[in-house]
Amino acid sequence: MASEFEKNAVKRLTKLKERLKKKGIKAKVRVRVGIPFVEILGPAKKEKVSMILIGSHGKSLVRQMLIGSTSDNLLRYAPGAASDREVENG
Repeated sequence: MASEFEKNAVKRLTKLKERLKKKGIKAKVRVRVGIPFVEILGPAKKEKVSMILIGSHGKSLVRQMLIGSTSDNLLRYAPGAASDREVENG
């Protein structure tokens, strides 16, 4: 059974999906529970998605070195991934 958090996430993401649709961007809404990197990359590879958008926020260097981050792992392993820094620096 979906938690209140999951229901709220689906509701908010569905609104975003509709905004994107009006701009001609096709999107899917999926809310999953688990290890973020695994839950994002697995379905993305299976469905051969063309783009994964993900935000990032600062972590301490020690924490990042020990456990990494979802965005770092996606940049390493997702096909065609690029960071905003790579795009800016061309």
